[in-house]
Amino acid sequence: MKLQPTLWRTCRALANRTRLRLLAIVIANPDSPVSAIAEIAKIQTTLASRYLRALNARGMVHARRRGAWVFYSARPDLSLPDSAALLSVFSRTLTVEPETVDHTFRLLTAFTHPRRVAIVRELRSGELRQCELRNRLGLSQAAVERHLRKLRTRGFVAVGKHGYRLRRPRDVLARTLLKLASE
Repeated sequence: MKLQPTLWRTCRALANRTRLRLLAIVIANPDSPVSAIAEIAKIQTTLASRYLRALNARGMVHARRRGAWVFYSARPDLSLPDSAALLSVFSRTLTVEPETVDHTFRLLTAFTHPRRVAIVRELRSGELRQCELRNRLGLSQAAVERHLRKLRTRGFVAVGKHGYRLRRPRDVLARTLLKLASE
């Protein structure tokens, strides 16, 4: 059986403000060495290197080695699900501005847990009450409430007439995350 990375693991790796800033720098400065990326980000080269390797592992950047130098470009790893769709959105929306990084971070944190992805998949069929979600997913009431609260505050779930339902966000990153979580 081939192991495939999951959306929640990718979101967990990306839901880090420093990694998001590094990704924005790589997008804006393709084929840059780690030292230049670290200098722009104002962080140590070793930390930049470690975080860039994590982005590479999730399919967001491509590393090219030339001697002792490693150069990074924003290029999806097509063997990793979701990387092309996410990187496409990041390329259009992500900047190093703190507001953009914070907004992206906030949206990504909605999907850093497999139970939240499972809740979104259950809500694809329509509105469900909390007790229905609890029964379908085998979760405690406290867990369902906690995950629904996170999804609600991030704008992915709303309270409808008969329970909880998915919202249709206007933000392109939010729409992409919701689509990927629903698959």
